[in-house]
Amino acid sequence: MLVTFCIILSPLRIGGTALLAASGFGSIVIPVILLTKAGIYSVDLISFTFLCCSLPLLIKHRSDRLRDENFILTLKSRKAQDDLLSSNRQLESLSQIDPLTGLLNRRGFDQHFKAAFDAAQISGEPFAILMLDIDHFKAFNDDYGHQLGDRCLAEVGSLLGDEVGRHGGISARYGGEEFIAALRGIASVNGIAIAQAIRRRISDLRITNGGSDTALITASVGVRIASARKTTRDKFVQEADQALYAAKHAGRNQVALYSRDAHGSLDETVTQTSQDEAPVRAKG
Repeated sequence: MLVTFCIILSPLRIGGTALLAASGFGSIVIPVILLTKAGIYSVDLISFTFLCCSLPLLIKHRSDRLRDENFILTLKSRKAQDDLLSSNRQLESLSQIDPLTGLLNRRGFDQHFKAAFDAAQISGEPFAILMLDIDHFKAFNDDYGHQLGDRCLAEVGSLLGDEVGRHGGISARYGGEEFIAALRGIASVNGIAIAQAIRRRISDLRITNGGSDTALITASVGVRIASARKTTRDKFVQEADQALYAAKHAGRNQVALYSRDAHGSLDETVTQTSQDEAPVRAKG
């Protein structure tokens, strides 16, 4: 019985357990054969010893096999869970990307914007929002078609992402032909200069469809710069949108900064463009 328990409880694998069973069997049978004459009692003892050593070995083998199978199933289950989590993360990431421009979509921007704005509120650093709208985009689509219109959106998105990304900001396609960007810290203080750089680069674009059509475009930009502690996220975006409206109202292809005068009334300061940047579109 002692050998039986040792076999069952042994942490050894089947090979070592078989050796233990054989050793236990031999340690009992050999003395019995040497010290007693072969007879019914010795045969019974040997048979009982064999059963006590072999049956636990089979049980041990079966137990090891089940444990190995459970271990493999556990590994497969973990791998399946990891694959599912990875797929979910990829889907979550893709759900935040605008497929046409490669920028964040509105949902993705809102999530990143919240994190950046909350951090700016804690640190007390300045924050800036840039709202950009392509001028006369409906007319652009009517004149050149939606294929060139999509090319226009893609190139503006690439340009915006490049310029804002160089300053550590986040940018997104906010809807239709409207884009948005957020800047923190030193970059936000330079929000007007960055907006002007973006506006100039857009006016320098030459949108082509691979054929004879070549189009020029311009964009209007509204900028809101302030301490994140003094306002809310929704109000920040709303005021940047008001500045964008001011830029469009002033003639488009301009950058407008939202501000309030000493009496608390709205004062949109518009940074004028030069006359040679005025064309909205042209065919060539």
